[in-house]
Amino acid sequence: MSTNIDKQRTRNNGLFSVILSTILVCLCMLTLWHFPIGKVHLLFALTLYAGLLYFKPLSWLIILPLITVGLSLAPWSGRFIANEHDLFVLLTITMGLFRTRTISNGPQGNMRLAIIFSAYCLISLINVEFSAILKPLTQNLYFSNTYPFAVTKGIIFALGLAWVFKKQISLDKQTFITYLIIGAALTSILLFIIALWERRIIGSFFDATPWIQVAHSFLNFTGAYRMTGIMADMHTGGESLDGMFLILAPINLLGVYWFKTQSGKAFALIGLLCLIYCVLVGFTRATYASVAISLGALAALQFWWHFKNNKNASQFPLIPLALYTLYTVSVYFAYSQAGYYTIAAGGIALLGTLSIKYFKHLLRHGYWPSLVMLNLVVIFICIDSFYDNAWVAKSSENLSMLVIAIIGMISSAMTINLVKQQSNTSSLYPHIAAIIVASVLAVALGGTRIQMRMDTTSKDLDTRLAHWQSVIDSSQWSIADTLLGNGLGSFPVNYVTSQPDLVRRIGSFTLVLEGRQNTLMLGAGEDLAFGQRLTITPNTDYKIELQLKSYSASKKTKLFLSLCERNLLIFERWAVKCETQLVKIKPSPQVQLVSTTINSNNIGTNIGIKRLPTVMLLRYSRGTAPLEIQSIKLLDPYFQSSIRNDNFAQGTDHWFFYHDFEHLPWHIKNIYLSIFYQLGVLGSLLFLALLLFAAKNLLHINDDGKALNSTIASIILGYLAFGVFGDPLDSARVSCLFFMLLFYLASISELKHA
Repeated sequence: MSTNIDKQRTRNNGLFSVILSTILVCLCMLTLWHFPIGKVHLLFALTLYAGLLYFKPLSWLIILPLITVGLSLAPWSGRFIANEHDLFVLLTITMGLFRTRTISNGPQGNMRLAIIFSAYCLISLINVEFSAILKPLTQNLYFSNTYPFAVTKGIIFALGLAWVFKKQISLDKQTFITYLIIGAALTSILLFIIALWERRIIGSFFDATPWIQVAHSFLNFTGAYRMTGIMADMHTGGESLDGMFLILAPINLLGVYWFKTQSGKAFALIGLLCLIYCVLVGFTRATYASVAISLGALAALQFWWHFKNNKNASQFPLIPLALYTLYTVSVYFAYSQAGYYTIAAGGIALLGTLSIKYFKHLLRHGYWPSLVMLNLVVIFICIDSFYDNAWVAKSSENLSMLVIAIIGMISSAMTINLVKQQSNTSSLYPHIAAIIVASVLAVALGGTRIQMRMDTTSKDLDTRLAHWQSVIDSSQWSIADTLLGNGLGSFPVNYVTSQPDLVRRIGSFTLVLEGRQNTLMLGAGEDLAFGQRLTITPNTDYKIELQLKSYSASKKTKLFLSLCERNLLIFERWAVKCETQLVKIKPSPQVQLVSTTINSNNIGTNIGIKRLPTVMLLRYSRGTAPLEIQSIKLLDPYFQSSIRNDNFAQGTDHWFFYHDFEHLPWHIKNIYLSIFYQLGVLGSLLFLALLLFAAKNLLHINDDGKALNSTIASIILGYLAFGVFGDPLDSARVSCLFFMLLFYLASISELKHA
């Protein structure tokens, strides 16, 4: 009887999966149909992806993270609410449901809390105009009626992905985790390549730049550059990227433990090193601390469980840990006095001593002389670097500190290698880990740029506290607001409504339809740049033509045209490659055509990955009223305009707005306050329940699940640490991955098969 019931349940689930898959693929095609650019290319990519998912169902664990960080078309398409990333997520869920439709050991009834939380979040969509989701925007997306959908969809996607995640991992956990690690490592390598592209280092390889100059650029932690990546959905570049760092870092570290082969461990380690470099060049204090916490938590859990389950371990390895700590601290203090070369000297001391020990049987009488020569080389590098370091005074106090650091570095390296009885292979990875930790500690705490950030900590904290108070003040806090929250994505509108003067500072734009003509109402603001990415030919005279409505300008109108090479953000106004021209506008009672000429000079000189995207920008920095623009054209010498949608007939498709310094109006910058503000008391309790169930399941899992589940717990812990000063969950790209992992860990206790 029970067998027949199980068969019937499986058939019902299979039918449900087929129906839901059909609905999702229709939504995917409908979204693609309304997408303004690259329809054929996207359709071809989606078809290939669907075929790959059919024959290799786990391939989404590799492809989807790569797409998340590597494919963002918003700066070209102007679409934020429903975008290209949604297409691949919908297709992933569709194929996952379809391929696992006959699996009976799936998550029937065991994701209740995740489903309840997701359903609760749907309340935020009550006032959303769903017919506008696939249409072009007509104003700043944060003030759009559809913005709550852009935030909420990440949680709904997470529910579907978690469903597929649980079904697939129940079939073959070993292969599933292997694919997950490979995806994380490849995504980290891709982020590393993006960082090199942003820093203009990749281009130097094609220009035959001297290697010493390339190395200097690679290790330059003093410039204005901070990595922003290419994910544009949070409009800050950095914070959504930080969310990806917090997900990828522990998974890469898991790979070092997980893989049995040396090549597998090395691959995961390369991914981790690439990601750590990206974290370092982000120069974000909260990210530094959060990544360290998540990696430290995972390492501690893995170490504890290994020690607990290792019957040959007679006592806690306190002495080796103390020696590694001494080594790390010594390298840091040596770096603070003599610079980067001391990090290399530290690596030579640790790995060189290990190598000499390994070849001891060949060296024989040359064993001790080799050790002496090695340590003399280490001492020479440190002392020579000290006297070449222009940033440190050559005082006896500083030299004494360096000598003490050298003694600590050499003595700890010698003691670790000569006293430990483990094999050289088992010592290699702890050595590498110690070198990585020492290097990251030195750069993170001793680099010039991060020191500049540290010096402003008190001021930044005051700014953040004032912002959080403004966040609280922006809500009316009725009984409904307190219990149910203001709704996901509600903050920007509430915030700017409560502070109308803010709009005049940050700028604004909206489209007004008059008959069949859309008019761009561009409000004055110092930080707003409105423009379009397009191809710019160097050393070319371009003519811009603006058609303005009557009485649009005044004597105080100040409008600048810029041709630039830039990514999502700049961090210093002088640290951007631009050609700028003031557009002279006189008040007129008639519709007027305003024009000015600008030479591109060296903008667009390089091609491909050797430069950043070229963009045309308008900055309306001063004016008594919005500038009413009916069309914008940028004409080359052949009177051809490369601007698309120049009369705004398709809304703001192909247009993109930049805010380099004013980001607080868009984001709450605190996960805890954000959840309470948007979801209220009930939503906060549901989120807390998810965390408690995840913690409970972490403590009551068998050995088979400890590796992955401790990794997910470390990711969640990193987010909770980062959430004190930031909130990457406004990004649907990030939130769908975070909540997928949280939903999985919160529900695994009811999973019957593993």
